[in-house]
Amino acid sequence: NLSLYSVLAFVALDTDGNRVFAKYYKPKHSPHQFSDVKPLGTLKEQRAYEKSLWEKTKKPGGDIILYDGLLAVYKHSLDLIFY
Repeated sequence: NLSLYSVLAFVALDTDGNRVFAKYYKPKHSPHQFSDVKPLGTLKEQRAYEKSLWEKTKKPGGDIILYDGLLAVYKHSLDLIFY
């Protein structure tokens, strides 16, 4: 899907997988309305997704991952991981 709304969230986690900062975006016309990917609307869903994403990316080495139908770009920096 090549829509204008490409970024769904910006998240920073510490090295233990705890949320430091998170900002989720929900465009008026969600690009996921016709897809199988469910939006992360509640805090519980967001925290669960962040924890599972951290489990996959906690070891340095990669920069991009397709996880749960969403493309995640991430960068390790000292004691934080930015998504």
